[in-house]
Parts: sequence; structure tokens; C-alpha cells
Amino acid sequence: MTNQTSFSLSDRWAAQPLWFTFLYTAVLSGGLFALWTRVTGPDREMREPLVAVLLGVLFGLFFGAGMTWLQHWIRKKTGLAELDHHARLVVSRALRTGHPPADPSFHPALRRVVAYSLCQARKNRRAAPVAYGAMLLLGAVNTWLISPWFVLLILWFVILGAYAWIRFIREEARLAGLERALAE
Repeated sequence: MTNQTSFSLSDRWAAQPLWFTFLYTAVLSGGLFALWTRVTGPDREMREPLVAVLLGVLFGLFFGAGMTWLQHWIRKKTGLAELDHHARLVVSRALRTGHPPADPSFHPALRRVVAYSLCQARKNRRAAPVAYGAMLLLGAVNTWLISPWFVLLILWFVILGAYAWIRFIREEARLAGLERALAE
């Protein structure tokens, strides 16, 4: 059995239990939403501390539940839900590094996850230019109608779009290499 300390933080993050996903997402999103409501609320009543906290709690609960459900659905679809924590760690490390685990007992579970992840990477590579193009168009309209400072938003979307597109290409190549290694 692999030593538990050999797993990176990103491996542990990918294999976290669902209760932690809910707790982390609910607290972080609810706290940020409460802070955002308190600072930028549209009227004075919305900026009251109690109202901002109540809205933050409600938003955090709903957003946390939604993200936890999404994580559970993805784990169920890929077969990760049936694996124990150690197997999820091994599969997560193989996905991150692009190298199959030495123990062949993990290969069947990894094949299913790789097939799903490769399909998603191909979809993301095709959809990223469309999504970021729409955001660029929105930034251009805001620059034209509202303020010239939205040019910075356009530059931000250009940088994010280029990064995402390159990342998806690299992820697809890494997953295709892992799929070939598992087929041998």
C-alpha cells in the first residue's frame, strides 16, 4: 500500500469527502456573498449586517448543496463513488501526473475516469473559445456603453481565455497519454 504522505495536496483535494465539499463551499461562498451584499447592497436595508449575514447563509446553503450534488454526480458518473478514499487518491494522482499506478488493480477504475475526463477535456477545448468570446463581447459592450475602464475586463478575459485553451489542450494530451499507457 502506498504511503499516505506521498499524495499531494491537489490529490487530497480531489478525493475529499462530500461533507467537506459542502462545508467548504457553503462557508466560503456564503461569507463572500454576505460581505459583497454588505458592501455593495442596492439599498440601505440590504446593507444592514443582519440582512447581509442572513442572505449569505441562505446563498451559502444553496450554493454548497448544489456544488456537493454536482461533485457527487460526477463521482457517480465516473465510478469514483464506489471507490474507497485510498483508491480515489491513487486515481487522482494518476490523473494529475499522467502516469498509471504501479498496482494494476486500479487500472479498471482509472480507465473509466480517464474516458470521462478525456471526453470533458475535448468538449471544454471546443467550448472555451465560444464562452470567452461571449465574455469579450460583453466586455466590449460595457466599454462602449459604461466606462472605458472595462478595457481591463477585456484584457482579463483575453488572458483567461488563452490560458484556459492552452490548459485544455495540455490536459487532453496528458489524458490521451494515460489512456494509451493503460491500453498497453
